[in-house]
Amino acid sequence: SFFMIIFLIYGEICKYPSYSLNAGDSYTGKMDKARVQFVRAQLEEVVGMLADRTGKPLDKDRLLEVADQSNEATTLWRSYLDLGKKHPSPMTVWDGFYRLGLVVSERGRQEAVEFYDQLVSETVDAGSAVGEEKHRLLWDNLPPWFAFGELKRKFGSHGIAVVGSTYLDVWKKELDTSSYDGLMDSLAQVYALMYTNLTVSQRVELWGDMVEAYDVEGVLWHNNLSCHTFSREQRVIADALRTRFGEDFRNIHFNGCMGLSDRFQSHVLDQALDIFG
Repeated sequence: SFFMIIFLIYGEICKYPSYSLNAGDSYTGKMDKARVQFVRAQLEEVVGMLADRTGKPLDKDRLLEVADQSNEATTLWRSYLDLGKKHPSPMTVWDGFYRLGLVVSERGRQEAVEFYDQLVSETVDAGSAVGEEKHRLLWDNLPPWFAFGELKRKFGSHGIAVVGSTYLDVWKKELDTSSYDGLMDSLAQVYALMYTNLTVSQRVELWGDMVEAYDVEGVLWHNNLSCHTFSREQRVIADALRTRFGEDFRNIHFNGCMGLSDRFQSHVLDQALDIFG
């Protein structure tokens, strides 16, 4: 029966340890000692759980070595994303989404360092990613993973370079590797002050800085129906950007989803392409 299948699947999953980290949900944007301690205590619980399950105590020196290597990969990833500020840009967010995996899950490995080092070297002088670059935009949120190849072709064929993204930027923060305590505290801070935990005013400031740094004329606002926290108050932020940068600043809003194609309003983006010509 259906319920028997669910029971068997659940039983299989429960054979393996799992842990959900609560990074706080107050959305105050503040970082104080209590919040750092709240998140760090959970990280220490994970360390203890893994030690119990594996029978091996944490090697703090080795952890710091891995964190140093992680910082190397993160620095190279940031250098790659900064290439989007060039005119014309040799990369787009679609290229970034395609190459994101290693910095998310493997950045403590030498392979990640080598990959991003080669990526930066091959991209820095590659020329325009979209042929004749006519327009520059930013992207908010996760992409629809099932469609970003299609979006790359569509926007590229119109000479539109989508050059920066809040989601790609999530993975740019380095850690304090001066000591074990410094590392754990910085890990707690990185998790607690992710984009999803920023206040609206902090998001407005961040977006204003991105618009200026990437020299763009608008933003593609992906209202991700599977990640409401990331999509919070997009229209308020968009209105603030238009006030700051003028009535000609282009805010393009559309509903979508990172995983479900039937939620993706591709027709809205097609209409936006017609506006750009």
